[in-house]
Amino acid sequence: MPELTMVWLHSNSFTVPIPDLSNLKVLESFEVHGNSLTGIMPQSLAACLSLRIMDLSNNMLQGPFPSFASNSFIQLLLSNNNLIGTIPDSLAQIHILKILDVTNNNLNRNMPKFRSSVKVETDGNPNLCKNSDSGGESSSPTSGAPSPPDKLSIVGIIIAIVVLVACLVGLLLHHLKKKNKKKFELSIETVNAYRDEPQSLHMSIQALKTTTNNFSEDFILDKGGFGIIYKGNLSGTLIALKKSISDLMGQNGQ
Repeated sequence: MPELTMVWLHSNSFTVPIPDLSNLKVLESFEVHGNSLTGIMPQSLAACLSLRIMDLSNNMLQGPFPSFASNSFIQLLLSNNNLIGTIPDSLAQIHILKILDVTNNNLNRNMPKFRSSVKVETDGNPNLCKNSDSGGESSSPTSGAPSPPDKLSIVGIIIAIVVLVACLVGLLLHHLKKKNKKKFELSIETVNAYRDEPQSLHMSIQALKTTTNNFSEDFILDKGGFGIIYKGNLSGTLIALKKSISDLMGQNGQ
């Protein structure tokens, strides 16, 4: 009769301790999760050298965390029990281990350093100090606390904000430049319209000063090689006045 290599008794209602298993010399898979097994894990199970998969999760097992003899574990699932003590360093030396789940026990002290390829679950052990190098997807005992942002994330956010502000400032300056350009083009068109006007008016120098606010710079429309053109308002009519170079040199206005 071939020897037993697998024991699958999960999701039942067993409430007894795990019996002695010393006769199972080639046991590879022992899955009894989802029961109400009590007591301490038997030494015969911990000493089994052929075990590769063990799932004792969701039971009522007590006592110290066992020191397993097998170095062939792929999965070791012990969550939701009442195990105490420390996780042995020997588990971190198992090269083919993929998953270690000890959530919701009462383990303490420091975690061994597992390789990054090992998924280590440790939530629910408030006295267990997780080493930062103990596995690629390890969970800490204080899983509810958000992790602080790293420096690279902060620098990236700052750079994004600076670029956004620079773009907004550039758009604003472009808009103002475009707006001023339109105003300048409108002023030039107005001046040209008055240049093309064939008629001219004769006004007293006092009237010229009054309509241009004493030739204020705020009334200048254009400057050329022959003089300065001012805008003015004569009885509600917009007019353009040219002050020639000779006027600027003290001669009569025109």
